[in-house]
Amino acid sequence: MQATFFLKEVIANAEKKSSLIILSNKQMKDSLLGLIKDYSEKNKILIIVSFFTPIIEIRKIFGGKNIYFADCTQNNGDLDENIVLTTNPSDLTGIMIAIDLIEKKVAGEKVIIFDALNIMEAYNEYKKMGRFLHALSNKTKLRENTLILITEKISTDPKTIDLAKQFSDKNYDYSSLFISTIASMETK
Repeated sequence: MQATFFLKEVIANAEKKSSLIILSNKQMKDSLLGLIKDYSEKNKILIIVSFFTPIIEIRKIFGGKNIYFADCTQNNGDLDENIVLTTNPSDLTGIMIAIDLIEKKVAGEKVIIFDALNIMEAYNEYKKMGRFLHALSNKTKLRENTLILITEKISTDPKTIDLAKQFSDKNYDYSSLFISTIASMETK
C-alpha cells in the first residue's frame, strides 16, 4: 500500500460533513484502503458503497468489524448481514435504500464512503446523479453522519466533478500531488 499521508487533512476536517476527494488513477485503491484503515482504527462505523473495490479484498485486509457494504459490484463472494446488494450501479434508488437499511440496523455516527464516483457516472445520467447526490448529502447532514465521495480525475467528466462539488462542504484535489510525490521517491 502506497503512502496516503495527504488523507490526514480529509479525515481531520470531514466529520459530519460531505467531502469530495479527487485523485489520480494510481491513488484510488490505496486511498480507499487508507480511509478504511484510519476510520477502523478510530472504531467508526463504515458504510462502503462499492462500485469498484471487491468486498472480499477489503475484508481480507480489515475483517468485518464495523464495516458494512452497499455492494454495486455484484462481486461480493459470501453474503452476510453486513452486505446489502443493489441490483446494479444504475439503480440509485436501490443504493439509497441499501444505505438506509444499513443506517437503521446500526446505531451511532457513520462514515459513508463512495469508492468510485467516476464509475457511478458511467451508469447514470447527469441529472439523475444530481438528484441523488443532493438527497444523499441532505440525509447525511440531517443524520449527522460523514460522507466521502472519491473520484478519479481523468475518467470523470468535469461537469460531474462540478456537480459533486456543489453538494460537498469541502473538496480535496490530490490528483497531481501523489504523482509528483511518487516520481520524486522513484528518482532517489
